[in-house]
Amino acid sequence: MDEYRLAGAVTSGDWDEVDHVLDEDFFFYLFEHPDLLEEVFAAAPAEWYQRHPRNVMSRAIAEAARRPVMLIDGAVLQEFGDWVRSQEHPAVRDLLGLQQPGMRALLAAGRYREAAAMTDEALRLIDSADDMEGFPDVLPSVLLRCGTVKLLVGELEQATAIYAEALRWATVRFEHPWARYAREHLAFAYALSEQYRQARELLLGLSVEPHAPGTIRFHYQEPGILALALVLAGSQTGNAEVALSRIALSASGTWWWVPIHVHAIDALVKGTQLAAMREIGHALVTERVRTEPRSLVGAILRTDLATLQQSMGDLRRAHRVLNTPGLSSTWLGTRVAKARQEWLQGNPAGAVEVLQNEESSAGIPLANQVEGSIVYAEAERAASGSVDDRVVKFVASAVNATGAVARLTQASPELRDALEPLVSRPITGIPIRFAPLPRPRLTRREREVLEALAGNATIPELARTLHVSPNTVKSHLRALYRKLGVHSREDALWLARRTM
Repeated sequence: MDEYRLAGAVTSGDWDEVDHVLDEDFFFYLFEHPDLLEEVFAAAPAEWYQRHPRNVMSRAIAEAARRPVMLIDGAVLQEFGDWVRSQEHPAVRDLLGLQQPGMRALLAAGRYREAAAMTDEALRLIDSADDMEGFPDVLPSVLLRCGTVKLLVGELEQATAIYAEALRWATVRFEHPWARYAREHLAFAYALSEQYRQARELLLGLSVEPHAPGTIRFHYQEPGILALALVLAGSQTGNAEVALSRIALSASGTWWWVPIHVHAIDALVKGTQLAAMREIGHALVTERVRTEPRSLVGAILRTDLATLQQSMGDLRRAHRVLNTPGLSSTWLGTRVAKARQEWLQGNPAGAVEVLQNEESSAGIPLANQVEGSIVYAEAERAASGSVDDRVVKFVASAVNATGAVARLTQASPELRDALEPLVSRPITGIPIRFAPLPRPRLTRREREVLEALAGNATIPELARTLHVSPNTVKSHLRALYRKLGVHSREDALWLARRTM
């Protein structure tokens, strides 16, 4: 494939041949020879556009690609739509082309479920298509957007399959420029599910240097750079911030939330939880529509927030976040965080129960393999005092298969000792951030203070109930809080309800 076929057709004035070339390979030229394409559209006679209305849309796409935000003129969409609807048997590629601008607008607005309905219709059109004219050139872009919609509504496995299908179409005739971006989207899906080794393999040999605005490559570059950042943070094999510095994401972009997620993963290793928590809190307040609890983005960011709170021993707030009304359970990390919450609260049986829906044939959880298997192992150790060898081997196998060593921040020293000879890389540099709350043995008087605390709101009320002075009450409370490891009445009562 080269530029001479198209340039030659224009030079010879064979505009029917120009139309034929663009029908087959418009996106190829948009990627590889955008300046030539601009010259073609500028030189084309008006009657050519009238005879071949599809090129009106192609010209609008080429013009939109040069803008920072790839939006197509509404008048062009109306004109193209009228033409498509006037056809007795519209081409599938044209029906798909009509859908894409609306889907893009819904994504930008955070209306993911509405976009998902359009995606389902697009996938039905593709599956039932008899006419596949132009599919190798057109279909990858459609499938990349469909996969992204599926990802954002929490159907990560289906998104991965759709991205893989985009890659297949991008390589069916030759290595189309779409192939790079299909690989990068697929790598992102793997990285988001913490399959870092698989993601890294897809990124090998690919340049993830950013493109300047004004090209179609600019509009598809983000998932590859973000996949790299996720891999570096989750596998602790490089500086994720360096990768993120290559790209500037605006709050209106589809992927605006991913750097926040990267920072949350990195914070557990670097000890910067407070900064990451502030960043998540700001996003949840300022982006209420796009982080509503039912969405994947809302579930991921809330799970990250709860995980960071758990790492700092703030289990009461983590409990509240994980029990947000309507919180989606499609993000497997949420289920693991809920299981971890039970383990940290001193309820290992509850942790195992939460994980039981995602088990291997050996009874070991598969959800987020490294995280889930570590929580399972720690719950087993808390319940019985030891960890079965098969569980240790499963954890080691998951770490080796995925490269997700950052999740070892929740592995106890005992589990680490067992894992050390089995994992393929040193894990000594990964700090321990999670530990179950101790079950303090309270004296009879301390229990009386705790019971009185539940029914009395003020120091004078407590003093009257306990028949002591207000200063003595304050001394009792300081001692009780110190023993429980809390700093407030609310935390003491919450802890008592769940661990005593």
